[in-house]
Amino acid sequence: MASGNLRHSLLRESTQKLLDAGEQPHIEFKSQVVIGSVAKQVAAGANFIAFQPSAGVHTILFGVAEEDADNTGVTVGSIVGLATGGVPAGLDALQLQIEQTIHTTVRPQPNIVIHQENVSTRPILVLEVRPASAPHIWNDRWLMRGVAGIRAMTQDEALQIFKNQRLGAWIDEFEDSDPLKKALTGIRGSIDDLRYLQNDGRRSSPAADGGGLAGLEEYLQSLDQKVTEVIDGVEEVRVQATLAADNTGAPTAESIWWAVMAGRQLRMHTIYMFALKLTAPRVELVDALFVDLLGETTNLSEFPENLAEAGAYRSLRRAGSGITLEQAAVSELVAAAIWRANGLPARFGIGWLDDVRQSRDVLSAKSPAYTSGIDKEVGLLHLPNVSLSALTSAMGGTLSANGRVLTVATPNGAYRLAVPRNGDVWPIVFSPGLFIDDEATREIEETTEALANLATDSGGSCWGVEGSGLAIPTTLGHTYN
Repeated sequence: MASGNLRHSLLRESTQKLLDAGEQPHIEFKSQVVIGSVAKQVAAGANFIAFQPSAGVHTILFGVAEEDADNTGVTVGSIVGLATGGVPAGLDALQLQIEQTIHTTVRPQPNIVIHQENVSTRPILVLEVRPASAPHIWNDRWLMRGVAGIRAMTQDEALQIFKNQRLGAWIDEFEDSDPLKKALTGIRGSIDDLRYLQNDGRRSSPAADGGGLAGLEEYLQSLDQKVTEVIDGVEEVRVQATLAADNTGAPTAESIWWAVMAGRQLRMHTIYMFALKLTAPRVELVDALFVDLLGETTNLSEFPENLAEAGAYRSLRRAGSGITLEQAAVSELVAAAIWRANGLPARFGIGWLDDVRQSRDVLSAKSPAYTSGIDKEVGLLHLPNVSLSALTSAMGGTLSANGRVLTVATPNGAYRLAVPRNGDVWPIVFSPGLFIDDEATREIEETTEALANLATDSGGSCWGVEGSGLAIPTTLGHTYN
């Protein structure tokens, strides 16, 4: 956060223009300094500039009120001055408080400059705010300044801010390291110099205005046009490269964040569109899962978890062609919760290293026994007051290193469950193996029975969202069709 302590006896010309312009999304008038509101106003204003870079700067003028200009209905800024009980306020103390509250409550800190103006009569403070690594967060909230005041930032606005910042950085780098464009611009300048000399020669010696000079003029016009076309071509390449960079390349924290947010919103929207078909108890289960393990938003800093969840939305295998839209949406949220809890990229799969180490040589003399007759299954378990230790005791299995995923191996495949944070809804996926695992002693039928018993004994339920029900039973009302 850059700050300046600039003092002016009178108003700056730029400040007078702001007063004449009246309040706008990037111009605010405040008659007093309310320290408790300053940081919120600054964060929202910085985000507005990041969203609309053409505005340039967000300015808050303290000690200024709105008034009707000559009863015309047009509001402008009127200086009332900063004073307490008629005594001019201590501008240095106010400025320090403003800087401190921004420093402690806005993340990341925007760039600010504070001017003390009109100090010889009715003093005011002019706070200029510019974004730095937006969006800026105030009290864990992303806010946006708008025509109607301060409001919550939308997902579309957040995405546009990320794009603006990436594009701005790319353009700066391009313009600083584009020797071809600079050289062409230099050539064009030289052509202008030649044309100037030619015209000067005409004025000083009219007799010299013959075929040679006319030919030179024609040549200069032709060359000027060609250089202009090349410059335009370079600019077009820059624009196309920007578009390509915006849609391809290595995933960034911002692009993965957006993929997660879009994935969650699309699936929850689908579920509620078909809530009547799913039935209310099932929708309640999905809601409980979503609130506990996913949520309305996610942190940009949780890149591994976001990457894993985004991968789940792209790579979940379908159990069969008959799955409906709403079933698919629920299944993908279940899988996403498990991938996120595990924190591994979904393209590898949970436990991929152990699977690789234990894989068999299919060309060996001993023919392996392949699993068959079972597909991937996805479900939700509602187990009120069932602890992790009780579940592990009933089903067996091992816990992941981070304590977030329980794996139960069977000869035909493996169950994986994400451990709830605070709730009692467990997302569960059964992944069939390629080969029969002779070392896994717990049969799939035994595990299925244990799941059903846990649900019954706890007063909860099982819902096999996707699959045949061989691995994950359904005890929640009728079988879904």
